[in-house]
Amino acid sequence: MAKEAGEGVKRFNERSRKLQNEYQQESSEKLRRVVKSEGFFGNSAQEKAIARKVLKERGEG
Repeated sequence: MAKEAGEGVKRFNERSRKLQNEYQQESSEKLRRVVKSEGFFGNSAQEKAIARKVLKERGEG
């Protein structure tokens, strides 16, 4: 069971790194839309957190 949890964390971290690399190439306007998205078709909490982090790194968050 611990091995499965470790794999889950590993996948989460890999996805976070991938998103951060992608979001660093996006405009600040698009990142703000990600952060503000809501509802069923809105972005995930992970996506929002990464977008906020990139905006903060740019001095815009």
